[in-house]
Amino acid sequence: MTLKKRILFVAEYITLSHPGRCFALAEILDPEKYECGIAVSSKVSHMVPACFAKNYDIETIDGKSFIDSVTRGKPAYNAETIEKYVKSELDAIESFKPDLIIGDFRLSLAISSKIANVPYCNLSSIYWKKEEGKKYIVPDLAPFTSFIPIRVAQAIFDRLSPKVFKEFCDPINIVAQKYNIPINFENIENLYLQGDYILYDDPLSYNHSKCPHRTEKHIGPINWSLRQPFPEWWPNISSDQPLILICIGSSGKPEIFTSVIKSLLGRKENCVVITAGNQLNIETTSNIFVTDFLPLKEALQNCTLFIGNGGISSYLALAAGVPALGIPHNMDQYLCSAHLEQTGAVRTLRSDRVNARAVTKNIDEMLADQSYRQEALRQKNAMAQINMKESLDDWLSWVLGPCQDSKKNA
Repeated sequence: MTLKKRILFVAEYITLSHPGRCFALAEILDPEKYECGIAVSSKVSHMVPACFAKNYDIETIDGKSFIDSVTRGKPAYNAETIEKYVKSELDAIESFKPDLIIGDFRLSLAISSKIANVPYCNLSSIYWKKEEGKKYIVPDLAPFTSFIPIRVAQAIFDRLSPKVFKEFCDPINIVAQKYNIPINFENIENLYLQGDYILYDDPLSYNHSKCPHRTEKHIGPINWSLRQPFPEWWPNISSDQPLILICIGSSGKPEIFTSVIKSLLGRKENCVVITAGNQLNIETTSNIFVTDFLPLKEALQNCTLFIGNGGISSYLALAAGVPALGIPHNMDQYLCSAHLEQTGAVRTLRSDRVNARAVTKNIDEMLADQSYRQEALRQKNAMAQINMKESLDDWLSWVLGPCQDSKKNA
């Protein structure tokens, strides 16, 4: 009998993508080698797959509160919240006794993993790496970016962002100091890319030289989506016309996407809107279909164009060979969408510049220019070559060592 290595996944719940990526990774691990636990918000406990041996309820803030704070350029966490996070994580770690912790946007693990003396692997995105000359894109900071030229807003943002980002780090630093943990984050890159190890979930076609050390690993995009039945009306959508899929996402701005959808009324294309539970002031028409949720992977197989918030849902579109129009509003979405523009299959439309004319122009040009489709298909083929299970298993064997036969240790 083999002694299994124990891995505890810890996910923040700002959006569904954080626990979703943990779910997807755990499901591809060999159950004969690894025993997995999950620490996540009770709000998603009903989604936890059967591959997890243990499920721990941990402290999380409201996703809307996080997004509202960040949109105003304010830290989403204070020191009191971080300390609650650390305590709830330590309870889960003490109970599960993992050999490795894998965290998705759980910044407090920089502290709790060190207290527990357990190696911590951060599941993150390569676009947070600030290479020489790279600037962080000014996000939608309404009303600030709504009424001044973006180049002016960018210049102001470049000047003020170091101070703002330091304020984002301060709560972590304060709690770390209280526990005598020797960390002092100075900028947002250090904060978001902290950990003993880092796994990047970006498409493998990007430059591997960005990961010069084995402690950093590209595993390719984790294309997780909800397991959801199609709505009853799905077969009634005509296949004679192109299909545009609009996904607001759990961190999208409903008011922005309401404007986007209204600009699609009366077009020849059929449009399916996935609200993700957001309230939209729109009605179903002859070419607009609305649903709260949809099995996105499967739905994209019949799609001509994907419109989303610029985040990692665009990976799903590219994996299906579908070009994507990103309409981001927070910095993570802007960085992700700009990163994906390098593929030639993605465009970005700023959410603070959305109007009917801009939406129509971008859609018309992307549908008319076949290069977007061709580049999306190129990305699909590249992603199809990725063997994430084998790659991850090899890397975990390096991190944790080979699994041992329990008889030899008896």
